[in-house]
Amino acid sequence: MYSSSAHARGTSNIRFMTMYNGTDVKGNRSPPTSYGASQDWGRFPLRPDPGQPYYGPGFKLDFPDQAGNCAACHMPSQAMAAPLDTDLNKLAPDAIQGTSCDFCHKVVAVRLSPAGNLPHENMPGVLSMQLRRPDGEPQVFFGPYDDVDVGPDTYSPLQDQGQFCAPCHNASFWGTPVYQSYAEWLNSPYRTEGKTCQTCHMKPDGVTTNFAPAHGGLERDPQRIFTHGFPGAADEDLLKHTASLKVDASRLGDRILVDVTVTNENAGHDIPTDSPLRSIMLVVSATGSDGKPLDYLGSDVLPDWAGQGKGPADYAGRPGKAYAKVLEELWTEVSPTAAYWRQTKVKHDSRIPARASDVTRYEFRAPASGNVIVDASLIFRRAFIELARQKGWDITDIVMNSAKIKVP
Repeated sequence: MYSSSAHARGTSNIRFMTMYNGTDVKGNRSPPTSYGASQDWGRFPLRPDPGQPYYGPGFKLDFPDQAGNCAACHMPSQAMAAPLDTDLNKLAPDAIQGTSCDFCHKVVAVRLSPAGNLPHENMPGVLSMQLRRPDGEPQVFFGPYDDVDVGPDTYSPLQDQGQFCAPCHNASFWGTPVYQSYAEWLNSPYRTEGKTCQTCHMKPDGVTTNFAPAHGGLERDPQRIFTHGFPGAADEDLLKHTASLKVDASRLGDRILVDVTVTNENAGHDIPTDSPLRSIMLVVSATGSDGKPLDYLGSDVLPDWAGQGKGPADYAGRPGKAYAKVLEELWTEVSPTAAYWRQTKVKHDSRIPARASDVTRYEFRAPASGNVIVDASLIFRRAFIELARQKGWDITDIVMNSAKIKVP
């Protein structure tokens, strides 16, 4: 289960590595970043040259001589010795990939700010973790069970707490909050109810009663054995059980009025969360009894970054609303941007917090006669479509929820 999770993939995650290197999935590389100069501000990045082939941004395009701090979370075992100087392109072939079992079960504490209970600025991943890694044998392994006997396995309450996830799931860059799922959980009702990150992302399967049969494992309550699949943005089942969608529609004179309520029912953080590449799109339509779409009379439509082409995944200009944290680069004004290692600002944040609802209204011109069918879909997208096309990422949209009603 762990081996198929995002935690296990490290440098085998093609989206992550193409963002790190500034390439597409075929290895084509964007031109190195060009810079301008200001007497007051010094050197600053310029927009990509539209006359040159472009395969999206990349950390290494901006900082070719630096390794960055990416490995502090994506390859923490390798980054421990040099958290700010571990180049992901220069790891040994036999290097432990991803966030490994051995790494997590050697974490004894995390360093959080006493003021806000958050990781300190510029201290992602291993920089905010304390580990115990004995040189040679015996080793030590921390876990969530308080009945373990004397030996290498040791009880640690941290393993069952949300704070454990904070160093890699709460980070700001240049003072701009980017990854914030831990902070969002910290301010949510889930924390006060005692529900942690592990409650959803390591949810017991309800069947397993022994995680190490024939190897000294004890029979336990199946609700106390955590799974290690870490479902998240790629898990269709989890996404389909995250948000509810309610549609109310009525005829008023020559108009069809549609009210849509989207509620973040089951996520202990904003939706979507963490990576600023992610978005959720509410797409609304109304058709007459002849199957033709009704004229839309409102002004609330999906933004250009929802896709401006004519394909089935291009939603720009259609009635609806987008939920996302959209970043804008300060110097180039590129927005939305995924290059958050540059100086950026939050242009807008329309995401829905835990247990909160968002209500929007849409108006269509009613036909003279016949029924009207109103459709609404809530669609999750892992990356902005223009970026996905630049990189060649094979990303499939996931319908989180949908509703259809008839208006007489």
